[in-house]
Amino acid sequence: MKKALTLYYRELTREDIPAINEMCKKIWDGEDYMPNIIDLWLNDPKSNNFGAFLDPEKTELVGTGRIKWLSDSLVWIQGGRVAFEYQKQGIGFSVSKYALDYAETHGAKFAQYDTWTENHGSCKLAEAHGFYRKDYLDTMFAKKEELIFLPSSNKFGPSIPISATEAYEFLKTIENGPKDEINMGWSYVPFTLAQLNKNSSSYIWKRNTNSLIQIHRMISSSSSNESPQYEYWYIMYGDPEGARSLLIAEINEKQEDQSVKSAEIFFPPKLRSSMQNLGFHWVDFPHPSGIVLFEKKLDAK
Repeated sequence: MKKALTLYYRELTREDIPAINEMCKKIWDGEDYMPNIIDLWLNDPKSNNFGAFLDPEKTELVGTGRIKWLSDSLVWIQGGRVAFEYQKQGIGFSVSKYALDYAETHGAKFAQYDTWTENHGSCKLAEAHGFYRKDYLDTMFAKKEELIFLPSSNKFGPSIPISATEAYEFLKTIENGPKDEINMGWSYVPFTLAQLNKNSSSYIWKRNTNSLIQIHRMISSSSSNESPQYEYWYIMYGDPEGARSLLIAEINEKQEDQSVKSAEIFFPPKLRSSMQNLGFHWVDFPHPSGIVLFEKKLDAK
């Protein structure tokens, strides 16, 4: 049996950014998002960003993790990375254990994180650390040229833009609405009015009589010689046919928009049948997959 590596931990600083960027070049085929946001993370006073090192001097970085404090009692675990050359040697388990121990020592009562269901290593870590599956949404993807544009229907009324406050109140009343957390695409946040207001600059909410769609646009690719290309995220809650009606209206608006590169949809499994035949497909595999939220109760002594 291979001997476990001895790791040394400390808080990350701006001086570690070159090593982080270098480590991320071999993760997710070089498309890791961490290099784009690590500076922002390091400047966040409500987070603890740490590194795992092979040497006592803490210079040889082989792993990272992040603890984001959502409240005095709840932490979000993210940013778990292991250098490609050192994967499958127990570092991921050690990094996540360090994060949980740190959070518990500093008073957190609950820890959460989410992952894609096809990330089997991440799901196994959740099981190994005693997390339970708290929430889940399906996700599907389509490139712009794959989208199927169908006639819109007013059966459920028009698609009406609403404020974060209106969205919060409406979501509390509809079928398949969020419970303690709300999905924001590839992440979850506490389902509170304060949190929705905090995200109001990045998300748009629209509703009809029985469903709601949450819209997020982000730059997918850009260069100095080309106009930006955008990816859209659509998160839906409510009645299957009502949600489908909202989605059709949204993608129809993008039919002539040359800046649209792709779209991704997130929805409760009860909406699965209504999301078919619009050009969307399961991500990377022919079977359903999605975003799962894990939670663990921390038993601080």
